[in-house]
Amino acid sequence: MEKEDKIKINDKEYPVDSLTEQQKYFLLQARLLEKKVNDANIELAQLRMAMSAFTDKLIQDLKEKDSESTSDGEQQKEV
Repeated sequence: MEKEDKIKINDKEYPVDSLTEQQKYFLLQARLLEKKVNDANIELAQLRMAMSAFTDKLIQDLKEKDSESTSDGEQQKEV
């Protein structure tokens, strides 16, 4: 026995076979858009993580440069 494909909208189930061609088209578009939204959320998370990593590296590099400048300044005073 095959499982009938159904969709649930506003707490009511509809057999996909009972939908009109236009309704099936709308359903297909909604499903494709849902996948795109999910993919976009994954990409957004990746972009945020990358941005955070580059920001952290920038802060680290600036601290190292500040530390080097401070060390150079102290050495010049000692001379």
